[in-house]
Amino acid sequence: MSYLDLSSNDLHGSISPLIDNMISLEVLKLSGNSHLEAPMLMTLGNLCKLKILGLSNVKITQKLNEFGGTFSGCIRNSLQNLNLQNTSLAGQLPTEIGNLRNLRFLNLGDNNLSGSIPKSFSQLLNLASLSLESNNLDSVLDEAFFTNLEHLNCRGGMKSKSIECIDYFSQNKGRGIWISVVASIIFLIYMKEI
Repeated sequence: MSYLDLSSNDLHGSISPLIDNMISLEVLKLSGNSHLEAPMLMTLGNLCKLKILGLSNVKITQKLNEFGGTFSGCIRNSLQNLNLQNTSLAGQLPTEIGNLRNLRFLNLGDNNLSGSIPKSFSQLLNLASLSLESNNLDSVLDEAFFTNLEHLNCRGGMKSKSIECIDYFSQNKGRGIWISVVASIIFLIYMKEI
């Protein structure tokens, strides 16, 4: 089986750790099951073919500092889409997310994330969409994060009210050039307010 979509099925209980035996799995979507808990995501790191992981609105009970190990296995070479919106994540972002070389879509919105955005995020060279809205992050977004970024949503995601965030870069023909200019302006506004 390469595709498993059980989204919005009102599932209850915990995701089985046996899911790591599904080595052919390319797409795993469990989003919209608010009564479902994901206590053992460490095992997903061995799903070497997994490209899409959708867990929005699933309660992740694993501590965030333990969660980073999920991205140190072979999944770091395959994962392209990671949706962890509204999953009860709290604390600092794991630096291991920066290991996800092929990641194009990352949604971490509507959690309780704090601290700085790890410098390792600058290694996400293929990242086209990043959502950090409704968190409590306190770092400035460096222009290194914007190489191929087309969509950025961090509304309400930064502690400092002086950091303005552009929510959508549509049809960005200049790609990194325009994003770099916007990132520099945001940084200057932030520095002026300090």
